[in-house]
Amino acid sequence: MPSAGSKWSDHFSGIAGDIYLDCAAQGPFPKETAEEVRRSLRFKGHPEEIAPDLFDDLPDRARTAVARLIGCSPANIALGTGASHGINLAARGLHHI
Repeated sequence: MPSAGSKWSDHFSGIAGDIYLDCAAQGPFPKETAEEVRRSLRFKGHPEEIAPDLFDDLPDRARTAVARLIGCSPANIALGTGASHGINLAARGLHHI
């Protein structure tokens, strides 16, 4: 999130002064997001570098952040590996008739 006094454009590379409207298929990541993606890719190649607290705490932190965003309990948030997995989780939670 931008800090007080910063501009949104400060958080993106190469779009200073430009307006970027194409977000249907691809859009620029904020610099902070791109750095975290690079960090995650490094962990895929070097899982021994993943600290136990990150491995254990990150899902709970993600649930808490999403719950706060949409106004529910973290216990109501299910994390999946992608859209297909999420749809599968939701479908399995439906009552069968």
